[in-house]
Amino acid sequence: MANESHLWYPGATLHLINRGSRRGDLFKSPIDYAEFLQKMEKLAKDKGYIINSYCLMTNHYHLLIRTSDYPISTWMQTLQYSYARYFNKQHECSGHVFQARYQARVIDSASYLMEASRYIHLNPVRAAIVSRPEKYRYSSYKAYLGLEKNNIICSKDVLSLFYGPDSVAQYRKYVEEEIPAWTKNSR
Repeated sequence: MANESHLWYPGATLHLINRGSRRGDLFKSPIDYAEFLQKMEKLAKDKGYIINSYCLMTNHYHLLIRTSDYPISTWMQTLQYSYARYFNKQHECSGHVFQARYQARVIDSASYLMEASRYIHLNPVRAAIVSRPEKYRYSSYKAYLGLEKNNIICSKDVLSLFYGPDSVAQYRKYVEEEIPAWTKNSR
């Protein structure tokens, strides 16, 4: 993957991914998920970032964000450093929490934005954790569907790509048509 400093520019939309050190857990309790989301929300608001979609899995995360003029490398360093400090203190451990530097992919088209959001929201289904994406607790999908209030995300960028009177229903259909058949009757 290319160095993100060559990919980032103010207003860029990025798909960000990182894993736990040695593929270990990043989140061990509901409190950990809440702490990461709280830190992410505060930092996004402080620096003018827009969180389009997210999914926090046990040992990795996916974020779909639109940046501001604040450099992504500094934003990510701040988020991961503050979470790592919390995690090590909370779980009485030391050392690296994240496996490596995060990965960043520039979203350069409307179709890629739609696909990245769908990929993120289907992550727990593809991992066989849940059969339906709205059943997963640590994702922005339920907020997209209007099933829960979520102050962290702004679904407007993605939902605006679906035409007609019910962009939410169209997005749901778009996401769920990619649910693997073997999961539809399980969990």
